Amino acid sequence: KSYVDESPDDTLTIDIYPGGHAEFLLYEDDGVSKDYLKGEYLITVLETDMAGKDILVDIPAAVGSYPGMVEERTWLLAIHLVEGFDEILVNGNRISPVEYVRALSRNTYYYDLNNYLLVMDIGESTRENLSVRIKRCRLIEK
Repeated sequence: KSYVDESPDDTLTIDIYPGGHAEFLLYEDDGVSKDYLKGEYLITVLETDMAGKDILVDIPAAVGSYPGMVEERTWLLAIHLVEGFDEILVNGNRISPVEYVRALSRNTYYYDLNNYLLVMDIGESTRENLSVRIKRCRLIEK
């Protein structure tokens, strides 16, 4: 988007290249005032890691608040270099595959074997924790 008031940031795409621990910090405020100086902002942390052959993605509940903040967020996670996997769990629940990327909806995934790309649509209240586990993942050699 070109301007902060153009549309809400309720859907974010995150590209992930697995291989070790990584952390990303998302900072948000109203984008127009100096209310962030009064503590009116939101911080969301996104962490990725490997646990054996499992890929882990953790998005803890956001901290802070500001007027007009996004209450529900959709995360489109694009995991690169994936040659195969056994299953995907979001908050302990198995999510379902779809046949093409445009069919993605909440708690589904699309796997593109030709490009070694796994894309999943997950989401929750910004006040809830999200935990993703891609079980027995096989990565291509770089």
